[in-house]
Amino acid sequence: MLFMLMGRLTQESLRSFVENPIDRSSPATESVAACGGKLQQMYQTAEGITIVILEAPSADVLTAVSVSIQAINRLEDVRIHQLQTTAEFAEGCRRARPMRDVPQFPPQSWSGVVTPI
Repeated sequence: MLFMLMGRLTQESLRSFVENPIDRSSPATESVAACGGKLQQMYQTAEGITIVILEAPSADVLTAVSVSIQAINRLEDVRIHQLQTTAEFAEGCRRARPMRDVPQFPPQSWSGVVTPI
C-alpha cells in the first residue's frame, strides 16, 4: 500500500538544517526501511513541511514510522493518508452507491425528546 506522511519540521530540525544543510533523504530511507517500509520519495517545502511517499504493508509499519520520527523530534503535526489511484477512487465511489438507500435519519415523526421513565 502507498501512503503519504506529511508533517511540519520542528524548530530543532530547522536549526539542524541551517547548521548542516545536507540532503537527508538517505537517512530517511534507512529510517523507513528499519520500520519495515520503503521510502519512495521525500519532498520539503520552504515553509518547513515534509512530505514522504512510502510503501507500507500494514498499519503497524505506519505507526512505527510516524512514532519514531516524532520521538526523535524531527516532525510534528504528522498526518498520514493512504494514497490510491484514480481507478481505485472510482471503485470506492461505485461501492458507495448502495449507501444512498440506507436511511440516515430517524423518521419525521420522531420528536427527539426523550421522556423520563
